[in-house]
Amino acid sequence: MGLGNLVTDSGLYQKNRKGQKQNFEYAPYLSFHYRWEFSSRFEFTPELGFAFHKRPSPNHSRMTFMLLYPVSWRMWRRHYLRGGLANLVTRVAGKGGSVFMNNGNGVSLFARPSGATYSPAAAAFLGYEYRFREYLAVRFDTFLVPMLARPMRLAFSLSTNLYYF
Repeated sequence: MGLGNLVTDSGLYQKNRKGQKQNFEYAPYLSFHYRWEFSSRFEFTPELGFAFHKRPSPNHSRMTFMLLYPVSWRMWRRHYLRGGLANLVTRVAGKGGSVFMNNGNGVSLFARPSGATYSPAAAAFLGYEYRFREYLAVRFDTFLVPMLARPMRLAFSLSTNLYYF
């Protein structure tokens, strides 16, 4: 099990009605994973995670589901290099309507989602993990999302993981 934070779309688009951008987004991340050791230096640790994003308004919500397929390589004693592929699905739900927001030069009317919509993406990621004990670790991952589209964007995840086997 892991707890952490997921930062997506860092500084790429406006986050509020004033047209400001954020480089850090607080989105609590909860994950569940299992570890299979291939050898003393390699292991496979599939992971299912959920990130709960800040509500853009009282009537709308956003959540990201992640399925990771990482292979870890033990570089030396407690240091691991991780890499692999991931599926990310962002769910946006709301009650519909519209909102006036800054568009850079003035104000425009933007539609809000009515019901739930899903946005899937494939990603590649590379990360580093430090294990304090066999069952406790801290990890940083960088995701390249989406892999096959232009422009690509980066997402970051920092988590503390508790391995309980």
